[in-house]
Amino acid sequence: MTLFLGTFTGRLDSKGRVTFPPSFRAILRLTPEATSFILRPSHRAECVECWTPLGFETFAPAMQSLDLFSEDEIDMSYALYADASYCEPDKEGRAVLPEKLVKKAGLTDAVSFVGLRNRFEIWEPARYEAHLALSLARLKERRLTLPQVVA
Repeated sequence: MTLFLGTFTGRLDSKGRVTFPPSFRAILRLTPEATSFILRPSHRAECVECWTPLGFETFAPAMQSLDLFSEDEIDMSYALYADASYCEPDKEGRAVLPEKLVKKAGLTDAVSFVGLRNRFEIWEPARYEAHLALSLARLKERRLTLPQVVA
């Protein structure tokens, strides 16, 4: 499994373009049959989620477990797919972000790319710092750890 790691600062230019971090683009090149990222507005935070197509497909089994046309299935379908779009970076790693996603995430000129294992997020930097502080405080408060898995 290839991991998105690290936090990088970039720019959103006047045409709505960003340049994806080189290490994130490298993961896309390693993904079979993938030339694009899938972008969607996060339904949990004010940011843009970015997935490889293969990573995005991991939702399918969970979605199939929901009753077709149930409120849960419809609500989750809207959340995951309705505002999602493909984004194919050019050879320099640049791509235009959909205006709707830029507005929902409150992106202006500086952006933070945040690696989160199987995906990465694009944030307005001040919002990201506030979100990170809150997340780490919750983690500390709950004393959350991971179970040890023996392979």
